[in-house]
Amino acid sequence: MTFLLSLAATLALTGGSLLAWDGQYQVVQQQPIQKFPKWTGILASVQEELAKKADINAPFAGGWDEFVQKTQSADKLEMIKKVNEIFNSMRYVPDQKNWGVPDLWNTPVQFTQPPDYLVPGRVSGDCEDHAIAKYYALQKLGFTQDELRILVVKDLNLGVGHAILGVITGGQCFILDNQIKSVWTADKIQHYKPIYAINETAWWQFVPAGQAVPGADAGAGGGLWQTIETGDHLIMQTPVPFSASLAAFEGFRLTRTQPMAVLAWGGVWLLGLMAMGIAMIPAMMPFAEEIVAAGGDPDALSAGAQAAILSAVWYMAPIGLVIQALLAPA
Repeated sequence: MTFLLSLAATLALTGGSLLAWDGQYQVVQQQPIQKFPKWTGILASVQEELAKKADINAPFAGGWDEFVQKTQSADKLEMIKKVNEIFNSMRYVPDQKNWGVPDLWNTPVQFTQPPDYLVPGRVSGDCEDHAIAKYYALQKLGFTQDELRILVVKDLNLGVGHAILGVITGGQCFILDNQIKSVWTADKIQHYKPIYAINETAWWQFVPAGQAVPGADAGAGGGLWQTIETGDHLIMQTPVPFSASLAAFEGFRLTRTQPMAVLAWGGVWLLGLMAMGIAMIPAMMPFAEEIVAAGGDPDALSAGAQAAILSAVWYMAPIGLVIQALLAPA
């Protein structure tokens, strides 16, 4: 599924019209954006911060001025890549852990707060905070809002909602994602399902091809809006077929974004294997000398030794699996 194929042509040129996208989605421009209180709250807060001359505290101590000085380039793609790299260096911390609430959208100033801002030592945020910071960072570098889209998608690997930034330039849409180190064009990313895109003047709904398209007011106060407003915590129960390439990609992503969790899982599996080996020892001890002498040749083992090994694996291996299940990190 190439969910963002030719986003420039689609979102920039369709206006309020309807267009089938890659044969799977219709992209419908909707208004007003006031139906998105978290996003409009960000827009209002940014204006208040501008009036107070509030500035970012990271990644550069010199605020936005130093950021622009060190990032400005005549090459738009180079700036896009720099912005993604700079803000991906900011720690990912879920809102529940960071703030004690399920979902909180922060301005770049709040995201990069100094130690004495609100809660000490929390220069971190989750996916929408990264996307919002990149949105305003690119505006500081001269990108217009018509080139920028905050995108809320469903991660088909994890089955949860996720926020990223889409940048429309040069006839392509580039994706800036806190979960992906490099910048990719949208057609190269296949594990996201689009839900909606938004900027400061409009929003775009992605409707499956063949499904009736709701009007701007459809779903107000219910279904559609409850789904959209869950943002980073959107949960959908769509079965995802196994793919070795997606599994490998997910492994690399988790290793980068949650290294401690990966280490914990590895430790648990190692403990399970050790427990399984220990559990097998009593059954195999009577044949230890014979097994060693056989040198790995199963034909050199007696029927009793072979039966002992098979029974040990058959009956004792589940012990290791039980230990892994009990100790596995949540």
